[in-house]
Amino acid sequence: MKKIIFFTLLFIFTLLAIYQSPNGYLFWGYHRFFYTNTAYKTLTDSIQSFQKETQYKFLKANKNEKVQILADAQQKIIQNILEMFNFWYGTDWDMNGTSQIPGEGKIACGYFVTTILRDAGFQINRIKLAQYASEKMIVELIHKKNIKRFQQVELNKILLEVQKMGNGLYLVGLDTHTGFLLCQNQELTFIHSTRSPPRCVIQEVAANSESLQNSAYKIIGKIDEKLMQKWLEKAQK
Repeated sequence: MKKIIFFTLLFIFTLLAIYQSPNGYLFWGYHRFFYTNTAYKTLTDSIQSFQKETQYKFLKANKNEKVQILADAQQKIIQNILEMFNFWYGTDWDMNGTSQIPGEGKIACGYFVTTILRDAGFQINRIKLAQYASEKMIVELIHKKNIKRFQQVELNKILLEVQKMGNGLYLVGLDTHTGFLLCQNQELTFIHSTRSPPRCVIQEVAANSESLQNSAYKIIGKIDEKLMQKWLEKAQK
């Protein structure tokens, strides 16, 4: 009996490790058993509860406390978004894809970005922003002080500039594409719904991304207090 329990637990932990790997979505059962729609709903519900709690604290706080509350909330929301990515990995890409359910249907790059932001609690127009040119979307959401533009600049130089901007989550606009850029401890990862094989939502090392390398123009905006204000606005609804 002990051996059965041991090997069962070993199998479960191995399966979890596989599903949580960068290419875990390639394995059967990824969305059926682990990153399910029910689990996604639980995550988004917890975000809504956190929003309400934060709004309550924010309204009663003084100026200095509000700054700290907003900073803490930003860190929490970024962590929530990183968890949301796990649910969306492997969701098929299509130029006209508008899926709102991870792992089902198809989703275009713009809709992937705006759906993630909406489900993370930001007060945005998901459809309108998804149909914008990526630059217009980023300018509307991010304060100009946290936006950088690059024209015909080598990718490695751009990534060095992002590293100087610090850890965080960034919105990326390319010639004809958009996605998220994650900077953690100087490591940069690009998360996007790609038309290139495997034609789905993926994460990849930013330096190796053909989408980033092939785009002549790049605009990068770091999630900041302007976007967090939209998050607070939704909590007030």
